[in-house]
Amino acid sequence: MKVAGWITWGIVTALALYFIVCIRISFVLGRPFSVAITVQTFLLFLSSVLFLIFKWNKLHLLWVLPVIFLGTNLILTIPIISHILIFLTNIFMRIILIGARPPMDF
Repeated sequence: MKVAGWITWGIVTALALYFIVCIRISFVLGRPFSVAITVQTFLLFLSSVLFLIFKWNKLHLLWVLPVIFLGTNLILTIPIISHILIFLTNIFMRIILIGARPPMDF
């Protein structure tokens, strides 16, 4: 069971890193990306880190992952939670976009 949990955690972590790279590439190329994608990326990264730090069963990521993808749009409609989540996502985005420069328009 531990091996299956670590494999699941590895897949979720790889997915979070893939989303981070895609957001950085979109930013550098000047392409727009949605708030929902950035929030999903933040929640994927956060869940990956939390499951690594705490000794939770990593197989729980099998239900956390669909909740992140399906519940993001619902969470963003709740005023207080969405403001806090967008604030934390904004801090996360500033960190992952360090060194990335948008294209210059002349």
